Amino acid sequence: MGDAQLLTFASGDTKMPFKYLIDKARYMAKYNSRPSEIRRRSRRNALRAEMEKQGRVHKGDGKEVSHKIAMSKGGGDGDENVCIKTQKENRKQYTKTERASKKQVKKTERAFKKQTKKREKANKK
Repeated sequence: MGDAQLLTFASGDTKMPFKYLIDKARYMAKYNSRPSEIRRRSRRNALRAEMEKQGRVHKGDGKEVSHKIAMSKGGGDGDENVCIKTQKENRKQYTKTERASKKQVKKTERAFKKQTKKREKANKK
């Protein structure tokens, strides 16, 4: 499995290619051992530790340190780009994006099927 496939499965763009939990464990071990993922995880952990020192979050409080502008979109780890959200709020913003992209995929699929049917009718005549 190449790095490109790992990224698409990890981001949720496609369904994961395994049937059994042991395969999922192997996949996650490989994905989490990638140097880029290790760097991201260590940055998240350091930021969380800094927020705990400041007293903004506490262990087991159900809150997460979030970025106003995502790191992948150029946001930084500075105080001006960091906010504290509950786990539910933080995860909700990602599911909205997933839902929007799924709607777009369905819309594109419907349009493709419609065009295919028109072409088939035209070819029959």
